[in-house]
Amino acid sequence: MGSSWSSWDPLSVCTGGPEPSQPSQSDAEHQVNQRAQAEFVRHAEELEEAMMQEAMYQSLVHEHEPSEVHEDADLQEALQQSLRPAAPPECPTEESIRLQTLLDFLGMKRLDVGSTNLSEGGSLLSNQCFYLAIARSWLASADNGSGMLVRDSALQLKREIEACVFCARGDAGELGDEAEAYTDYLSCVVQGQSPASASAITDLAIAIFASSLGGIEAYVGKGYSSLPREQQVSNLALVWHRPGHFEAVVAINGGKMDINLGELIDIAQSQNVVAAVVQA
Repeated sequence: MGSSWSSWDPLSVCTGGPEPSQPSQSDAEHQVNQRAQAEFVRHAEELEEAMMQEAMYQSLVHEHEPSEVHEDADLQEALQQSLRPAAPPECPTEESIRLQTLLDFLGMKRLDVGSTNLSEGGSLLSNQCFYLAIARSWLASADNGSGMLVRDSALQLKREIEACVFCARGDAGELGDEAEAYTDYLSCVVQGQSPASASAITDLAIAIFASSLGGIEAYVGKGYSSLPREQQVSNLALVWHRPGHFEAVVAINGGKMDINLGELIDIAQSQNVVAAVVQA
């Protein structure tokens, strides 16, 4: 459905990625500055939703942990950090502007859903932005992706995706509760050979908007293409990757976009956005 590009890096990690290149001094400089201002506005608008989700999260911590843990200074500091807005992004590049223009054309927006979650036992987990972003976009039609539903689903996605990685590679060294997530984990998922092979994850398609490259890479589960269009729309998750972080991509109202993967790729290519598809 699309062509790949030679500079694509499938091992873009959740933290510590390469710094984005600086925009060239050209006639587009004014547009770049406007994008930077828009980023500040977007982060301010998202802060209220992030604080609401973290309030729900903190409530769950209190519910599952004994009272003496509530006084733990490290835990309280971690929760307070999660309530603070993220640092403003770097000045947009020509590549990220190209992708943002595509989102604007489609009536989509980026939504930062944070990077912390809880384990099954109630322990605080960091480096979860990859799974949270997938879950929020996938479940956007379910009450605009309510906080606890997203968090529970993100944890389940993490377990199933990591099971696929272990099955495909036979090495658990890079996996773990707080291990950084790699986009190429999804290439293991599309093979569909794991304990999770009968789960809903094999019917998903996940499109990664790589802002530092200005292109899209989509990972298609083995069952996705056989689904009717309505189900393909429901099972499409859209994720924005910028150096150091993953964000959900949703409709401008926070809900689900009425688009399937094939339609997204066609529109992207019509807007001169390069796309690559990875499937079994």
